[in-house]
Amino acid sequence: LSSPISPLLTPRDKQRERQPAVKTSRDEFMTLKHIAANLASRGKESEALKTYTRALRLMRNDLSKIKKNMKNALESTIASMQTQLCQAWVEVASEIAEIRTTMAILSERTGDYESAIKSCEEARIVYQSYANLKRKVMMDNKDDNDNQLEQMEHMLERLALAKASYSDRKLLHQEAVHVKRRISSEVDPDVKEELYDQLFNLLATVLELEQDSIGKIHPQVADTIAIIAQVHADRDELEDSLETM
Repeated sequence: LSSPISPLLTPRDKQRERQPAVKTSRDEFMTLKHIAANLASRGKESEALKTYTRALRLMRNDLSKIKKNMKNALESTIASMQTQLCQAWVEVASEIAEIRTTMAILSERTGDYESAIKSCEEARIVYQSYANLKRKVMMDNKDDNDNQLEQMEHMLERLALAKASYSDRKLLHQEAVHVKRRISSEVDPDVKEELYDQLFNLLATVLELEQDSIGKIHPQVADTIAIIAQVHADRDELEDSLETM
């Protein structure tokens, strides 16, 4: 039976209760996160990934500090300190999972599927660790992070498909670019029309492959659709261009 008597706290214990459980690098982290997001929005994926990596390093250091303090706090009678550390862990871990998910998306854009899958796997591990922490420390069996775990599993499956089809998709796009260049320099109308047929077939093939492997709402699918619409527009086929979009 638990005692209704509160543990006697010394003045030093009370002072520790009022202090933050762990001093984190949140301000510096948020600055780097903002810079990285801005770079990504301007299409500078490589620079954004480097900046996110710096932010990630800060959060990992903070997480190590929190874990070290949590080992001592579990044996402490100061419940508030345990709660503060758990909350601090959750906040930092959530930031790490969010960044790794974003890095997975950016790595995929650059065609670096190995890094994308690695980022996604780490995000999944963090979400799973959060669930374990709630069960062991917070005594909470409610799986409210099931959605995040399911999303990571789905993302890993999609990345595996995208990785498998990447070479074929890249080759088809390169062939389409080559045909477009031939069209721009061709003077014979009949040959030019044959090249346009070839181009539409290539783009239709890559579009179908992209929709099957990376999903219909993926940015790359939107880019391919825009290319097809632009080819129709170049041929003054405005209705077809609008229908494609």
